[in-house]
Amino acid sequence: MKIKEYLNHKNIRAKNLLHFCTEAKEFQLFNEICSSSCLKKEDIIQSLNAESSPLNQITDDDCLIKIIENFGPSSFTAETQLQITRTICKHNLIKSLELLQYKISSAQIIEFIKSKNEKNQNALMIAAKSTSDKILMALITSTFLNPNCPKNEK
Repeated sequence: MKIKEYLNHKNIRAKNLLHFCTEAKEFQLFNEICSSSCLKKEDIIQSLNAESSPLNQITDDDCLIKIIENFGPSSFTAETQLQITRTICKHNLIKSLELLQYKISSAQIIEFIKSKNEKNQNALMIAAKSTSDKILMALITSTFLNPNCPKNEK
């Protein structure tokens, strides 16, 4: 199969080549696929915006930052941005959070922080449980020190 077919190919679990790269921790290969001129940017973004985005398995700061910078946070659906936020909280990727924070609105960041997952946990709880003190503090300060955040939210 061609790379594009691998990218769009889905098995029973709806995984494609990008999922397999992240599962194998082959972040360099993941980046190379995403930045390949052989593939249409729209096809890659569609794959990254899939219901279970492969971005939520990236545990490498530099890789996630490159992907976000390459495509821009606005290329991702709100659900994918939410998944990225949760991933950032799990893995203490403070640079990625900062990048997202300056590229999407404060209101969206606050909404992502408040949004609960299937275990009824929000991003602050995920960060605290993952012992990501730096991320927890970044989220708390970005919420409480943000002048645009209403008092009832705080």
